[in-house]
Amino acid sequence: MEISQSLGLCPDKLKAVFIRRIGESRFKLWFDQRVRFILGNDCLKVLVPNRHLLDWLNTRFRADLEHCAREVFEKTLKILFEIAEEKEIKAGEKGLTQVHLENGEQSQAPTPVQLSHDSSPRRKPAWEGFESFFPGENNRNSWETSRRFASGKAVHCNPLVLFGPSGCGKTHLLGAIYKEVKRNPALGSVHYLTAEDFTFQFVSAVQKGRVPSFRSKYHFANLLLLDDCQFLADKPATQKEFLLTMDGVLRHGGLLAVSLDGHPRLTKRLLPEIADRLGAGVVCPMVNDDSMGRKDFIQGFWRKLNSEPLPDDVVNFLLKKFQGNIRELQGLLRQVANQAAITSLPPNRDLVHRASAGYVFSAIRKWSMAEIEGAVCQLASLPGGGLRKPLRDRASGLWRSLAIYLCRKWNGATFRAIGIFFGNQNHSTVIAAEKRIQKLLEQKVVVSLGTAAMPLSLAISQVESNLKRAGG
Repeated sequence: MEISQSLGLCPDKLKAVFIRRIGESRFKLWFDQRVRFILGNDCLKVLVPNRHLLDWLNTRFRADLEHCAREVFEKTLKILFEIAEEKEIKAGEKGLTQVHLENGEQSQAPTPVQLSHDSSPRRKPAWEGFESFFPGENNRNSWETSRRFASGKAVHCNPLVLFGPSGCGKTHLLGAIYKEVKRNPALGSVHYLTAEDFTFQFVSAVQKGRVPSFRSKYHFANLLLLDDCQFLADKPATQKEFLLTMDGVLRHGGLLAVSLDGHPRLTKRLLPEIADRLGAGVVCPMVNDDSMGRKDFIQGFWRKLNSEPLPDDVVNFLLKKFQGNIRELQGLLRQVANQAAITSLPPNRDLVHRASAGYVFSAIRKWSMAEIEGAVCQLASLPGGGLRKPLRDRASGLWRSLAIYLCRKWNGATFRAIGIFFGNQNHSTVIAAEKRIQKLLEQKVVVSLGTAAMPLSLAISQVESNLKRAGG
């Protein structure tokens, strides 16, 4: 199918498919009124105003564009990123554009695909409050600290750092802080930003010569909340700017709260100066594996979806079978609610089992023993394969016990198979290692990781988070 034959319907369709794939907020942030798309017979040109944006979009969105173009045009297109003047990008709105094809021919194309969105203000997130967060035992300290921080009763917690794996509730608590503080207009300027927002705004300020205005806006904030700070790790210039922003906020008496997926000291390529300043505040670990918190969450979230109460045996089934994070658990409950609405049946055990069977078992990832051992070695700063060799110190023995415990949890291998993998140990040694970790978890033991220390439960969450990030 020649693209030129179907251009009449393509702009709206390509725009809709692309927004559906990457999300409306990301589209507005990176493409709205900044990028122009031109279609040729075998290519899709992406015109951008500068080299920085070109490199960013090429790295982050090329695969998405290829997928959307293939879906709309039923053929594979080459995606070509080019730098164009802003006036040239805007000129595309006024009429036809000459498209240069690879074979040297020229064709007169209709108005190029404009993936620009309406100019209405960006919709603010509908933040949940503290009352809808179900902390359980392990996350209660983070929840209480965040509440006190938002109420102004914990100024000694400045800066506040929330860290833990994806889906444990970090963004929820930052949003709850924002919502609580915004109720009092007298507190002045309050800003919530993701690391991506901060990066984009800083780069835009540099390009337009508005860095002083950017710094004035954030350095004098009464409260600055930065979500997913770890995404600044590969951006040295942005990190240095954030360091100045941190100093400005704290120097002028403002409050600062950030979230990361790991302890600041263990976040790779994060400036030591940033880690130092974050470590000078209150660092609150958060975890996913909290059965009491999960039980409260399941019951509370279900009440939003269905008026029928969820029986206790169904809740216990979900707690036993499902190992994903809170976001995945939300998706599972929505799936069950949808099945109940379609069939008009009560949410009993049979209905939940049928609705969730494929979802539950596909959500549980079985990592290999080698992957688990490698992730534990990475966290403990041990050489790869080090836990399979004879161990000479007690600390290494703890990490091998942890690796054995996780192999039993996530791999399901037999005691004998795990023993052979970890240096030809007998099955009694494997059983003892698993029981050792279970006992240490009950005792809420804190383990040492170089210059940092964290609860053993959080170390386990950190290993699992690294495994998910590495292998999906």
